[in-house]
Amino acid sequence: HLLELGPAVHEPLREALLLPQLEREIGVIYRPETELASHYFQASLPEPFDLWVWLAEPQVVQPLSVEQIEGTPKTYPFALQVWPSTNLLDEAMPL
Repeated sequence: HLLELGPAVHEPLREALLLPQLEREIGVIYRPETELASHYFQASLPEPFDLWVWLAEPQVVQPLSVEQIEGTPKTYPFALQVWPSTNLLDEAMPL
């Protein structure tokens, strides 16, 4: 199915979709304690897209290979990596 979202096409629907809504980022690391703040942003569907395409009959997504990639941690991509805390103010260059 195709839905044109440009100006003057399906104008009542376009106006309704212009209202900002929460959209989830793709490819984020799941962190439940910060999910809303770090995984979502305000979006207006017609702003970045002139046309929306969707499939009426979705198909099952096939899993990626789980083979170890040379140089990656053994937990990749299934575990969170803990990064050292950094205070950006301490590292800022003096004015």
